[in-house]
Amino acid sequence: MKLKLPWAGAKRAHDVVRAALVALLVGGLSTGCTRIELETKAEAYNEAIAGSNNEAILLNAVRASQRAPMSFVALGQVLSLPTFSGTAPATFNFDTLIRGGLTTYSLAPTANVGGGFQSFTMDNLNMNKFMERMRQPIERKLIDYFVDLGWPEELTELLFIASVKIKPEVRDWIERTAIAKCAAPPDERTKQICAAIDQLITERQLAGCYERDDRASIFNSARNICSMAKFQTFLRMSRLLRIRALKRQYFDYVPHTALGMLYYLGELVAAQNYSERPYLPRVLVGTSTVGDIVVPLFVVRRGLPAPGESAVRVNYNGEIFYIPQPDLGAADEARSLQVLDFVSQVISAQTIDKDIPKISTISTIGLGTGR
Repeated sequence: MKLKLPWAGAKRAHDVVRAALVALLVGGLSTGCTRIELETKAEAYNEAIAGSNNEAILLNAVRASQRAPMSFVALGQVLSLPTFSGTAPATFNFDTLIRGGLTTYSLAPTANVGGGFQSFTMDNLNMNKFMERMRQPIERKLIDYFVDLGWPEELTELLFIASVKIKPEVRDWIERTAIAKCAAPPDERTKQICAAIDQLITERQLAGCYERDDRASIFNSARNICSMAKFQTFLRMSRLLRIRALKRQYFDYVPHTALGMLYYLGELVAAQNYSERPYLPRVLVGTSTVGDIVVPLFVVRRGLPAPGESAVRVNYNGEIFYIPQPDLGAADEARSLQVLDFVSQVISAQTIDKDIPKISTISTIGLGTGR
């Protein structure tokens, strides 16, 4: 006589379901781990690229500040191979009396996750088309593109312009008209810009600057307070009269090359660290809260920063140079990181052989633009 146990099949089905659920759980863990790993590596890769790009610009600015040769490399493709393997070995014990009835079982699921950045390439950019484009003047249509994006007016003028070419009578008119407006400022905007102009004039007087008779051209150099204050005085007088230098309304200009823009950053570094009369270069920006104010342009310090003090840091010839963390959200926030971003975008656009995109609307970059 055969013994028939109606619950044996149900128990066996229950155990099979449990085993299936465990297998599904292991599969779910594999998917989750792979996704988490991919997201983590993507974030790490993104952060590494951004950090290396900022460091490369700062390092070349430091080299330029010491009149040392620059060097350019690019991080190429990175090969990352995240892998997953999972197993669920099991042991099952059956009672022969029950003919296949499952009495005991054990499952030992295991999951192995591996991977990492397996390889990457570094491109030497010092001897190819990249350097040819770095030595060419920045294209006028590229400059117009960034102007229309709404970057801060004086910041773009300082970084784009190598020198201004102007007729002496036009320059005399700009200076004479600006001085007359500052003598009786009709509104708050005029008062603020005139105060920024007076500050530059005072700095030039205190520094005992020698005024050269170069009425037809004005050179943009930040190596010392005299040259930078002179150029900025002209820019601010033009701004007071709502004349935008980069729009070439009353005068023309000679644009920087991309290399020249980096050399200009080097002059800003030198002004703070090696100048005979060290000073902190500042820039006039418009804000939505307090109007036109003067803020630090590109702050670079030399020496070991305190923990958490540096936003970007490089080592050159055994010496540390770093950009301090800006006071984010403050009206007088230093524009150091914004300058890095601007220079990085310009170099990228200048060195690739593609059409510059067109924009249909003006957007505002950062906390303020020219007014």
